[in-house]
Amino acid sequence: MTDTPKTPKAKTPKPPRKPLPQWLSTGLLAALWTAVGAGFLLGFGAWSMGMLPNMMMVVLMGAVLVLGASRLIRAFTGGLKLSDWRLPKTRADFGPFVHVVARVIFWLLAAYITSKAIVPIQFTASEAAEINVIIWVCGGFAALMSQLPKASRRRPMTVFALISVIFFTVELSRIHRFEAPKNAVVLAAPFAGDSYVFQGGPSALLSHHYPHKNQTHALDLVILDDDGRALAEGANWQTDPCLGVPLLAPVAGVVVDVQTGVEDDPALKTRKDPITGNRVIIDNGAGAFVMLAHVQKGSMAVAKGDVVTEGQVVGACGNSGNSSGPHLHIQVQTTPTFDDPDIRSLPMAFKNTARFRGSKTQLGGALTYRRNDIMRAVE
Repeated sequence: MTDTPKTPKAKTPKPPRKPLPQWLSTGLLAALWTAVGAGFLLGFGAWSMGMLPNMMMVVLMGAVLVLGASRLIRAFTGGLKLSDWRLPKTRADFGPFVHVVARVIFWLLAAYITSKAIVPIQFTASEAAEINVIIWVCGGFAALMSQLPKASRRRPMTVFALISVIFFTVELSRIHRFEAPKNAVVLAAPFAGDSYVFQGGPSALLSHHYPHKNQTHALDLVILDDDGRALAEGANWQTDPCLGVPLLAPVAGVVVDVQTGVEDDPALKTRKDPITGNRVIIDNGAGAFVMLAHVQKGSMAVAKGDVVTEGQVVGACGNSGNSSGPHLHIQVQTTPTFDDPDIRSLPMAFKNTARFRGSKTQLGGALTYRRNDIMRAVE
């Protein structure tokens, strides 16, 4: 007598989820489009103030909390699935594929741009390395979480990601392809020796000056101490290595504007009137005017109407005006005064300098500079 094989019990399939009521589904979609619009407005506001990298850092860290919490809830409710990365074979597959790829690229580009916007001289080497690790961990985590669950494909967020990716790509292309334009005004280095570009470049991702027509092409330069920092840890602003360093006339010409008498304020305490602090503006005789701003009080060595030669000492680096720490703000402009409503910033390049950009060094010619470059004056 043989045993009758037991028939395995069929698993009872889970009942399908009930669809959301139409009013709730419509409301959520409207809320998503509103959030996307608000995101673009906030991004534009941050861009116009030169604070876009700061905003992106906040977004990356916030994404870890928001995406992590929402995916955790999904995991407990059984709705967690990995997105399908198969290449599209039909037109119907194209939409889901774009959704998947756009979000991953968005978060990874956001991490890359934020890491490149960090100014290492503000931190110790170990602190800068830790910050970069945090940025990439946040970006990688957000990219992974954006793929979970599969059912969360939403057009508003995909549109936001796609437009942002296009914007990031255009900005990065401008940054990496930027060289001295034909109309750039060629200057000599305003410091003897080495100086560090703290702010500057052809994008708001690198310079808070860029969105403003009166200082688009300006550079903020600082002098580093022996530890490679702009302000040594524990030091006060009076011992900053940049304070009191002689400023050299970048061009020969006539002094057309001088501002003196503005106090040097403690670091992080800024003065809005005048925002330039003590300044000197030199007419190069060819329709361009070179301004050196935030000059140290009492150091001005020239007066309005003086004829100066290239390399002549005109003052010393200070912390007057709208300045968060001792540095030189240098720019070329179209007007002899800074408060002219028709003022425009002109592109500039530097001769007789060596440019150190990461592991690359370039010497000679008319060189342009951007954030985190080192400018070395050479004979």
